[in-house]
Amino acid sequence: MPRTLFRSAIVVALLIPVVHAATPVETAPAYTVPTEPLPGTMAELLADLARRRDEVRVLVQKGDFGAVWVPAFQAKDVAVALEPHVDHLAPQERSHAEPALADVVRTAWQLDAAGDTGNAEEVGKAFTLFTEAVSRLTDAFSTTQP
Repeated sequence: MPRTLFRSAIVVALLIPVVHAATPVETAPAYTVPTEPLPGTMAELLADLARRRDEVRVLVQKGDFGAVWVPAFQAKDVAVALEPHVDHLAPQERSHAEPALADVVRTAWQLDAAGDTGNAEEVGKAFTLFTEAVSRLTDAFSTTQP
């Protein structure tokens, strides 16, 4: 093969992947977070928080670590929606609810990060912290429930 032809073949071989890679590929998002309105009452918010915790538990038990972020972040949103209700608690319950609420938010993010790693041990630790935070938050509000 003449030297010029060889160089041309190399240039073409190098450009083909670049041209192909530059072609936009339309893909659907892997997952879209379902959006639904948050419950209106404190009791409904607490029930929804427990339901989201249970959804995370099922995903962790199945080993579907990449999906735990969805119900974990939904639980985080519910916890944030409970924040205005903290002011209606007695001082003793409020002193438990405020850090628990912050812990639900923080541990939801930890679950997301651990789920991304796929490491069962990290997910398990994050899930334990998350469930403890959810339990402390629901316990703080339990005295206000009928």
